[in-house]
Amino acid sequence: MPIRVILFIFVMLCFMACSEQGSWPNRSFSSETWRNTPEEQRYELVNDLLRKQLLDGKSKAQVTELLGSPDSEAQDPRMLTYVVKTGGSSFNGSFNQVFILDIRFRESWDHVSFAGIRGD
Repeated sequence: MPIRVILFIFVMLCFMACSEQGSWPNRSFSSETWRNTPEEQRYELVNDLLRKQLLDGKSKAQVTELLGSPDSEAQDPRMLTYVVKTGGSSFNGSFNQVFILDIRFRESWDHVSFAGIRGD
């Protein structure tokens, strides 16, 4: 497959992930609501969580107190991951997409260095 086609597909997938996130409903975040919401429906809360910067400056212990245990082990030991939405599709509906909240920490785990959504 030519590199241009691969690059085009990659760019389109990134665009779809970003545009889908922009259309998600915005429910007010609370720790209790997050913990009681099924993981595939957390997308309704995640924009408020990020917009209010509620993770900024938090340690790993503070993040897990706020959000609960991560949904899976990340490959990077300085990262926590939480599923926020499952479903979504390409232009022809050929695959399901999973959206994940990635939270990265400094090496010392003393505070969050990045929090954002990615589509897998």
